[in-house]
Amino acid sequence: MRTILTIVCTIFAACAFGAEKKSAPKKTSLTETELRAIAKATPNAKDAGTLYSVGMATNNVERRQEYLQASAACLLACGKNEIYSKRIKGKLANAAAFEEKLKDKCKRCSGVGKKDSRCYVCSGKGQCSSCKGSGKTVSMGFDRANGWKACHKCKGSGRCQKCGGGGSTKEKCSTCRGTGKTFQQSVAERVFRDSCNGIANRMVAEAKAKAEAEERDRKIKAAEQGNVDAQLELALCYESGKGVRKDVGEAEERDRKIKAAEQGNVDAQLELALCYESGKGVRKDVGEALKWWRKAAEQGNAEAQCALGLAYHSGNGVAQDQAEAVKWYRKAADQGSFVAQCELGMHYIAGDGVPKNMDEGMRFIRMAAEQNYRKAQSVLGLLYAEVVGDYTNAVKWYRKAADQGWAQAQYELGLCYGKGKGVGVDMHEAAKWYRKAAIQGLAKAQEAIAGCYFVGYGVNENHYEAVKWYHKAAEQGLALSQYILGVCYKDGDGVQADIYKAVQLFHRSAGQGFAEAQYELSRCYLLGLGVERDDEIAVSLCKKAAEQGYAQAQYVFATMCSAKGYMSEAHEWYRKAAIQGHKDAIEALRKNRSN
Repeated sequence: MRTILTIVCTIFAACAFGAEKKSAPKKTSLTETELRAIAKATPNAKDAGTLYSVGMATNNVERRQEYLQASAACLLACGKNEIYSKRIKGKLANAAAFEEKLKDKCKRCSGVGKKDSRCYVCSGKGQCSSCKGSGKTVSMGFDRANGWKACHKCKGSGRCQKCGGGGSTKEKCSTCRGTGKTFQQSVAERVFRDSCNGIANRMVAEAKAKAEAEERDRKIKAAEQGNVDAQLELALCYESGKGVRKDVGEAEERDRKIKAAEQGNVDAQLELALCYESGKGVRKDVGEALKWWRKAAEQGNAEAQCALGLAYHSGNGVAQDQAEAVKWYRKAADQGSFVAQCELGMHYIAGDGVPKNMDEGMRFIRMAAEQNYRKAQSVLGLLYAEVVGDYTNAVKWYRKAADQGWAQAQYELGLCYGKGKGVGVDMHEAAKWYRKAAIQGLAKAQEAIAGCYFVGYGVNENHYEAVKWYHKAAEQGLALSQYILGVCYKDGDGVQADIYKAVQLFHRSAGQGFAEAQYELSRCYLLGLGVERDDEIAVSLCKKAAEQGYAQAQYVFATMCSAKGYMSEAHEWYRKAAIQGHKDAIEALRKNRSN
């Protein structure tokens, strides 16, 4: 009876899978929409049969395997394992790899492959149940000399004989047989959906490629007939690889651009200028780039006019001429170029190539800022803060630029929150904006967030994190960061102590005239820390720091002068340090007066 039922069930399943029916002919193709619909539906034998039929109907071996894999995953996802084994498994190119893909971490052993359970003999303690871990037992007939004898169960080891003292038994998982993975229908369902969507995506890509190839052929035909726009479009296609093999260095692309540019096509002139400027597809040539910028600019193109302005401003490829830069910026600005408006505004602010005019400068910069140009927004915020003294408006424009990711604005906004200018003091917000700017590589912001971590302003105090950011700022040449990092290496604060690295950093900072670094380096030479002792260099460095007004250096230099008998000079440096409130200097002056 059971055999008959099995046969009936198998026949029924085969029909559901898609066995040949006179009333329902097999499908030989599927559209992208149909594949997407199958992927969204619950896996069932009917869809598996459809995928199988389409796969077997195609002559492309690779495509056939795609459809068969989708069909197989669908069958396994809906529990039709027997049909998969009989109908599809033998047709899959790599069935073993496919089946391995359908496995996931065994739920019973959590992927370990072994079942870890508490030893039932010792209740997880790992001790011998007879001697309670002592390894000894007292019984009749014990050794009178020692008063004990070895436990008969553990042979004197004191360990549980079942688990070996570990407290748990590890046996091969019966579900996954120690592999840690088992077949799961949920994984099969995911593979089924991914396979269907993958085939659909491939169909879309092929259709797109076909359309691009047809469009390319049309452009080539039009370009060969002398159509300037088609020549430029075709050059762009070769550059981007759209519908053709991407090959920037291809002579055909360059020739088409040149031909279109020489016929006066502004877009072609711009493209050609960019190519010569960057060396993309041609030999880099700033002069040639400027030639095409000028041709496009003379036809009234704002982008080219702005580019010419930038060239004259920086002296890139032409003699530096701020008046000429202003001339081209103005032409572009009058056409609404926000870059030119911002640059022209900054020329008015600085009086560079044009009479200085703060109002006119702010007017042009505001025009650019109102077009959502983030650099202009940041500059406008800075003008409000430092020129007008209106921090409310400064914060408003800083925020607009900061929200667009402009690092300088993010840093300035952090400063406003840190100092309570235009907003309430909020060190958490300050640290947040410092960090955003620091991540983008702004050195001042890196130094600021390092300081926050060092003292715990707006973030949890973390000297290791502080050292990380001080490193980044120091590498960009900030003298304060170099000095603080040197102190950290000297003291082993947030980093392993290394006096030699400390001295290197003090040298770099002192070389930029940083007084505190000069004083620390003076002490290193005086005491022979990380360098060979040299009193002459020590005195010279200490004097340099003192001359910059560093009170501690003034006091120490006064002491050096006093030790050499230069009492009047010593008195003068004590006085300078005392004016700044240096207690030791004040005490030294008091003693000198009493003497």
